Amino acid sequence: MPSRSTSLVQNVGKKSTAHRQLWVVQLFLVFKYATGSKFFSSAPKALDRSHIFKKWNQELGKYVRLFVNAHPRETTAMVYSSYDTFTRVLDDPESHGFALEDVDKKGGAIWRDDLHPTSAIHAIIAKDMALLLNNQPASVGE
Repeated sequence: MPSRSTSLVQNVGKKSTAHRQLWVVQLFLVFKYATGSKFFSSAPKALDRSHIFKKWNQELGKYVRLFVNAHPRETTAMVYSSYDTFTRVLDDPESHGFALEDVDKKGGAIWRDDLHPTSAIHAIIAKDMALLLNNQPASVGE
């Protein structure tokens, strides 16, 4: 797992010598919710694989920081956590305009199918991404 995120970040660094702006998106916990669990397992309940996603996200953030620290003059990076967005919405769907039963309902207001979120969820993700981008300071090259 760490070797893949290390490779990803290192390969980005080899693409050019110009200034790089990295936009990294962490994974969300599809296995935490019944819809995703049914998609990935034929068993009545999928094994809890949340540790895999949490570890990947931790390692990804770590390697992005290492890369930026190694190339501070030519690299900036932002990490958007789809993990945090999905967790926030799915743990409290009603405060985001969804019914509680939509959390694990295929073809409902949250999940288009067993894995893919609806346009309503994409709108929340877009809003969160825009907020992250809007909170970044403007920079001027040397």
